[in-house]
Amino acid sequence: PPDETPSYSLRSNKMKVRGRWIYTGPINLYLFNIPTPLWLPFGFLPNVPGRRSGPLPPRYGQDPRKGLFLRDWGWYFALNDYTDLQIRASIWSKGSYELNPVFRYSKRYAYDGQIDLTYQRTRIGETEDPGFTNRHSGQLQWSHSQELSPTASLRGRVNLVTASDFARQNSN
Repeated sequence: PPDETPSYSLRSNKMKVRGRWIYTGPINLYLFNIPTPLWLPFGFLPNVPGRRSGPLPPRYGQDPRKGLFLRDWGWYFALNDYTDLQIRASIWSKGSYELNPVFRYSKRYAYDGQIDLTYQRTRIGETEDPGFTNRHSGQLQWSHSQELSPTASLRGRVNLVTASDFARQNSN
């Protein structure tokens, strides 16, 4: 609704709109209408309505067994009005990595679903260590929901896992 306050906004006293871009002078970040000390000397922002493709920000941190990490770094693709794709990757400093593409589809009042693939190489320890682990594992999840008529619907889930402990080892 128009009377809701946005959770954040970028504000500037000097702006020019030129086609698909907005050029600004000094730009300041506001959180719930409260100015923050975060600002940039200038800005250029896209002026395109609707969904857009773009980067997905990573999370960082440390895992005691795998080392420092950058997780869920990737790209979002707005393919069309009914489908989108996210491709995410994660890396750890001790040699582990993960790839995770997620394809979603939806047609309002008809069907929707998601296909989620995960491939992971887990490396724990050094090759000379007695407890060294170098494991490759993967998972395919597919969910689909469809309205057949006002009184009937179809719902299904598929979950294929390569290793019996994949969910226990990789849950967040």
